[in-house]
Amino acid sequence: MTRIAAVILSLAATAPAFAAEDISYTADGRINAPAEYREWVFLSAGLDLNYAPAAPGAPSVFGNVFVNPAAYRIFKETGRWPDKTIFVLENRAASTKGALTKAGKFQAEVQGLELHVKDKGDWAFYTVNAGAPAQKIPKTADCYACHQLHGTVDTTFVQYYPTLIAIAQGKGTYHENKGEALDKPRIEPAKIDPNAKPASEAILRAVLDDIAGHRPPAPMTPAARAMFAAVLPRIQPTLEKFGVLQSVKYLGRVDPPQPLEYRGKPQKLDQYEALYTNGTVVWRIFVQPDGQIGRLVPFASTPKPK
Repeated sequence: MTRIAAVILSLAATAPAFAAEDISYTADGRINAPAEYREWVFLSAGLDLNYAPAAPGAPSVFGNVFVNPAAYRIFKETGRWPDKTIFVLENRAASTKGALTKAGKFQAEVQGLELHVKDKGDWAFYTVNAGAPAQKIPKTADCYACHQLHGTVDTTFVQYYPTLIAIAQGKGTYHENKGEALDKPRIEPAKIDPNAKPASEAILRAVLDDIAGHRPPAPMTPAARAMFAAVLPRIQPTLEKFGVLQSVKYLGRVDPPQPLEYRGKPQKLDQYEALYTNGTVVWRIFVQPDGQIGRLVPFASTPKPK
């Protein structure tokens, strides 16, 4: 072997590993979601895994995780995720309708796609809406902090991918001290006034978590969803500047700005003060007995004094 050939082989052995698939960006920094992700490597499926407690009565959701084959091959060799790693989280409805068995749930229609991408050493999350290019989720969203704290390999949840755990452990890249459960509350839950609707705080917290993660909010009536969809684009920039949710405090019940009835009876709204790292927002919510949100109103916002 010549000296030049030996040097080339040495450099190849020590060079950083890169996945073969490239990431296709749009001019404004969004990502073109891979169309054939279901032909990628399937890692695992979860049921109702979320960053916040599920709202009472909320429908179940399956989450299927796929990763690009080139990144998977390198992970098997090194126990680490290379640059150009792309995870796809496919959320599907959990259904029992038409099942031939007496128990259990099966996967139904796709409800949303999310991406977890490593590019130039940095991990970022993206959400896909109606087939459009994936939009980057702001770094203030809970998903970043949660993955940073609990990821067992880099910032990824390998603890939920049983076929990869032994690989990472064998390569010495699996950090078990990060694999603790995610159901420990990050903040102490506020005491709910006995006059408040029992489910309203839990559902409000779930909605705020969905908004921060750019996910479809918890179940709403068609009228409430249409009303909130018109408001959300105006308040989203403010919420992103306010940062991470710290606590929720019940303020009492108020009359809605527009008449609200449920089965012919007038209703009031539960009012909460949501404290974020950089400000507060007063939210008003009405939760129907069936768990559907009948009204959700961001009433006022106040930035934290500098």
